[in-house]
Parts: sequence; structure tokens; C-alpha cells
Amino acid sequence: SPTLEAAPEVVQASGKEQVFALIYTSGTTGKPKGVMLTHSNVLFASALSGRIRHLDEHSYVFAALPMSHSFGLTSCCLATLLYGGALYFEPKFSAQKCLKTLVDQKVTIFMGVPPMYSSLIDEIKRQGINTHELNLTYLFIGGASLDMETKRYIEGVFGMVLHNGYGLTETSPTVSALRYNTQLNNLSCGRPIPGIEIKLLAENGQEVQTGDVGELWTRGPHVMKGYYNKPEMTAAVLMDDGWLNTQDLARLDEDGNLYIVGRTKELIIRSGFNVYPAEVEAAINEHDSVIQSAVVGVTEDHNEVVIAFVQMSEGQSLSQDELRVFCKERLSPYKVPARFIFLDHFPASGSGKILKNQLKTMAEELCSSSTH
Repeated sequence: SPTLEAAPEVVQASGKEQVFALIYTSGTTGKPKGVMLTHSNVLFASALSGRIRHLDEHSYVFAALPMSHSFGLTSCCLATLLYGGALYFEPKFSAQKCLKTLVDQKVTIFMGVPPMYSSLIDEIKRQGINTHELNLTYLFIGGASLDMETKRYIEGVFGMVLHNGYGLTETSPTVSALRYNTQLNNLSCGRPIPGIEIKLLAENGQEVQTGDVGELWTRGPHVMKGYYNKPEMTAAVLMDDGWLNTQDLARLDEDGNLYIVGRTKELIIRSGFNVYPAEVEAAINEHDSVIQSAVVGVTEDHNEVVIAFVQMSEGQSLSQDELRVFCKERLSPYKVPARFIFLDHFPASGSGKILKNQLKTMAEELCSSSTH
């Protein structure tokens, strides 16, 4: 009999223990970590994802999201297959090919990240397509934070509700999602999915009041087994009792809808006031000429200064003063960036996440050179 170079993997009885996939995530730090998702994790997340989206054997999903990430693997691909739907695979997203597929193949569900929607809408307008003639019944956007202008714009073009949610690789990925065809005129990520627990904790470890901001923790069948070969890193976020610290700051409204306000590590404290980068970015992104923005804090004279990086639409230009006036109309004075830095492209990870640590380093260098 042939000799094996390595012993075969022992199939453990419990789906809660057996690792199904190692999904590498860099978060916003750029340092990859292998997230161990079990068979139970992925089955639970796929089943809930499909139920929330009302997937069935008539669902036809356009699948261009990379399956090397949990959004594409679980929420898009496995959820569709679990409910008997069909997938149209596209290895690399192209707005032109996507639109042709939506028209010719009668695709019913489109799930994408903000840049996909942006280029798809440009192509729809270029070709003069009437979106009401498409077969689409459901739209979902994920992978990045959403601003109201983008949400309204996409809903206006398609004449449909744009669904969004919140999750991370470590939660397979879903934590909360907007319920089917629920129209909310805000940036809520919907309610937590059934079968999981969440809590928002203040710095003292106590749960916060409704409406107050706290660090978001979650527990349930969706939480990863841990980071591969990184026990210290795992122990820092995953407690023995099953609670996972997402390291995201969030609040809940009276209806139980979840709002993400930023990352714990990205919180800027300006003259004693909390500044949440996501709120400032949402205000900047409302400007018609802005594609995306990223806000970081830089320590200067024993205080933190708010710095904004901005990417403009092609052919558009704005001055620092124009953007500052725009922000002052939408934000409290202490939240308005002290400086705007314009970039053609943002440093990003393989999954398209903006690498804020690189921007922070750039901001620190620029601020230190301008003070010397």
C-alpha cells in the first residue's frame, strides 16, 4: 500500500470542533490572522443568512464576491446552495459583464461592496438601462461602512430597499442584518440575528444604557474557534465563557437596532470629547465630489488632532476650506478635521479594507514635518 507523507486529518465527531475553513483577515492593521471557522459556525451563519434574505429554489444570485472572505463564502455562496438557489459565478467583478448578466440571466439577488455598486450604477447610466426592467428582488451591501447619501442614491437608482448588516470574519460573518424589505431612514445595521447574544460594555465592564455607546461583545454559534496558532491573540478577544470582543463601538436604539460608530482603537479623544471616525467619515462622504474618506487621530501638544484623508471623484477638486465649511454644517466644532489630505488611492488590504495604520503613520509624519 502507498505510504502517506502526512497522517490524514482525524474527522472529529463534533462540528463545533472541526475546522471547516481558515479565513485570513487583516482587519485594518494589515497583519493577517487565520480565523478558524468550524462546520457548525458556517452552517449556522449560512442558514440564518438565507432565512433573513428569503432565499429559496427560485433565487438566482450574482456571485462576484471573493470566496476567500466570509461574506462571499458564507453569506453569498453557501447560504444560496443551502436553500436550493442558483449562483452565477464571476471570478472578477466587471460592471459591464455584471450588468449584461443581470439583464440576460434574470438574476434576482445582487450582493456587493460599495465600489461594485458605484461602478455598476455608472454603467447603468452609461447604457441608459431602465432598472425596473431588471429581475432583481433583493439588494445587499456589505464589507464597508455606509453613509446616508450612498444609501439613498442606490435605493433611488434601483427603486428598492438596500439591505445592510454588520459582521466580521470572526463571526462567520453575520451579527446583525436589516430584515427583509424593512425601510429604515438611518444607518442602522438592523437587529441582531436570532440565536445569538450581544452586549455593549462601558470601560468599567458594565452594560451601557439604551442609546449610549459601548464596546460590542457577542456570543453564540457564529463565534470562531480562535486564531490559528495564535493563542495569545485569541485569548485577548475570546473569553472562556464564549463571549467575543468585536473591538467595535456601537449603540442600540429603543427598537433594538444596532449602530456601529467605530473601532475601539480608532476612537479619537479631542479636548476630552469622544470623536468617532465613522461619524466624521459619513459626513465627508456626503459631498458629491468625494468617493471615500478615512479619519485618524494624531497626538499633538498633549491632545488629539482630527485628520481626514479624502479621495475625490475623477476630475473633481475641492479645497481644504470648502470641505471644512461643508463639515461644519454637519458636525460639532470639535469633530471637524483640522486638516484634509487628498490622495488618489488609499492603501488597502486584499479584501479592500482601508489600512488605517498606514494612513495614521502618514498623518503623523506630515504633522511632525509641518511643526518643525
